[in-house]
Amino acid sequence: VLNKYTVIHIKHICKYNLKEVLNKMKKYEILMDKENTIEWNGRVLHRIKALKDFGTVKKDDIGGYIEKEYNLSHDGDCWIYDGAKAMDSSRMYDDSRMYDESVMYDNSKMYGDSRMYDYSIMYDYSEMHNMSKMHDNSVMYDNSKMYGDSELNNSDKLYGKLVSKVDNFIEMQNPRGKLVTCVKK
Repeated sequence: VLNKYTVIHIKHICKYNLKEVLNKMKKYEILMDKENTIEWNGRVLHRIKALKDFGTVKKDDIGGYIEKEYNLSHDGDCWIYDGAKAMDSSRMYDDSRMYDESVMYDNSKMYGDSRMYDYSIMYDYSEMHNMSKMHDNSVMYDNSKMYGDSELNNSDKLYGKLVSKVDNFIEMQNPRGKLVTCVKK
């Protein structure tokens, strides 16, 4: 736990300032220059660059886009590849990975060994974890959750829970006329 006494001690012993010590623990930097910055739906996003080797990422690899450091943890092997984008209060950690042109925003979360590919999108308070995967043009929203070995593909839309890729989902209207997603067993 860092407190002001620990910080003073670290400065004294290491003869580094705290910013240098903390920067040595980071796995990526945000590239703020104009050629690595884009605007996407009114948000300014920046590419990331690996500062060290981890997982399948090598030092100096250029990654996808984030809006701020909060979007991608410095812990674990999580990474954003290609033109994938994370923004707002979305968060990736553990060994989660985004590829291609996948997008996460609002308060969505990815952790465990979850993966996003192609043009998949997650938003609102959606969460992916364990070995879950999204690809093609699939979409997660609302308070949806994917875990286990679940998988969304084609143009699937999830706004409930998906536990396993063997589940079959159907859409039904409840008595009030609201469209709901159900598991067909």
